[in-house]
Amino acid sequence: NDLIAEIMAFVFSVYLRGKKGIESVAEILDGHPQVINWSLEVNGLKRTLKIEVVDRASTYGIVECIRIMGYDCEQLDS
Repeated sequence: NDLIAEIMAFVFSVYLRGKKGIESVAEILDGHPQVINWSLEVNGLKRTLKIEVVDRASTYGIVECIRIMGYDCEQLDS
């Protein structure tokens, strides 16, 4: 019997500096095994990042990686 994981979506406000910042975050998200899908809405320096994951706990690690790279990242109310 296969277990079907529930996909959860979380929305974050992320402040990135230019194309290099976007590419750095893309590397983390593209390579993360728990990320099913992600998108980034650009509005000046402020970006809204939507991440779909199979495990809520994985979002904490993703946010920490983004912060370690020097970018502000905080979850928005859903």
